[in-house]
Amino acid sequence: MWHVYCPDCGHGVLVGPGGVCELVNHGNGLIVVVLRCPAGHPISVRTGRAADARG
Repeated sequence: MWHVYCPDCGHGVLVGPGGVCELVNHGNGLIVVVLRCPAGHPISVRTGRAADARG
């Protein structure tokens, strides 16, 4: 389970493994994980080395 902020809901939500919609490796150290909150809103989470460098 992940606790992430959903901007559409306006608060943090719990997303389980079934809420993972897409994983995109951009190859430059940036990985984008697209989750779906329990209300159905998409949430993009940036991770990886490039996400750390960008802040």
